[in-house]
Amino acid sequence: MSIALAARRFLRAQSQAVLSTLSARHDGAPFGSLAPFVLDQQGAPWMLLSGLAEHSRNLQAKAQLSLFVQAAQSHVVDAGRQRDQAADAPLASRGDSQASARLTLVGKAEPLSPDAALRARFIRYQPQSESYLKLGDFRFWGVQPLELRFIEGFARAHWVSASDFLLDGDAFAQAEQQTIDWLHSAHASNLQRLAVQAGAASRRPQVQLLGLDSDGLDMLVDGQRRRLAFFESIAHPSDWPDAFAALLQPASPAQTR
Repeated sequence: MSIALAARRFLRAQSQAVLSTLSARHDGAPFGSLAPFVLDQQGAPWMLLSGLAEHSRNLQAKAQLSLFVQAAQSHVVDAGRQRDQAADAPLASRGDSQASARLTLVGKAEPLSPDAALRARFIRYQPQSESYLKLGDFRFWGVQPLELRFIEGFARAHWVSASDFLLDGDAFAQAEQQTIDWLHSAHASNLQRLAVQAGAASRRPQVQLLGLDSDGLDMLVDGQRRRLAFFESIAHPSDWPDAFAALLQPASPAQTR
C-alpha cells in the first residue's frame, strides 16, 4: 500500500479535527479550535462553520489553515482489514500518544456551495448540520489540501502531496446515493452482518449506511459510526458490489493469523 493511500484511508476514518487558523485578532498567531468535517469523494475536507466563530473570522482574513486529526479507534472500526494484519496498516495506539497514527493537512479554505450530492452526503455524516443551516449564519467551507504530514506511528513520518492524495471522485459522487438505496433495500440483512462484524453489541443492530467511497464504507450502527475498509481500493463505483461482497466472505485460516 502506498503512503498516500494509507494516509487517505486513515483520514476517511476520522470525523473531527483540530482546526488551526491564523488569528486576525492577534496578528497571525496560531489559533486552534475543534471542527467536525466530512470528506468529499476526492478526499478533500468540507466544514460547516458559523460566521460568528473566531475561526471563520480568521479564514475570511487569511485562507491558510491546518487540520490535525488523531486516530479515534473507540468510534471507528476498520473491519475490512481485521482479517489482514498487514505491516502497511497504520500503527495503532497502545496508550502512547507518540505511537498513535495522526495526520496534519495543510491547505487553504474558502466558502463554497456544495452540489446537491455533496450536501446530502455532508448531512448524512453530520445530521446536526441540517438544523445549523436553518440558523442562517452557518456556511460551508471547502478545503484545498496543499500537502499532508502523515505519521503512521513512532519514527514513521511522511510528507504526502495533494496530487498523490486526492482522487477523481466525480463518478463515485454521482453513483453514491443510488448505491446506498440499493444496499438498504436489497442487502439489509448483510448490512447487519457487517455491523456485527464491526463490533455491534446486538445481533440485530440498527444500521444506516452513511456513505461509500473508493476505499470503503461508513455505517451508523446503533448510533455509533463504524468504518469498514475494503481489502483493496476500487477504481470505479461499478466495483462497489464486488467490494461489498468481499467483506462478507468468511476469513480463511491464513487471514486470521
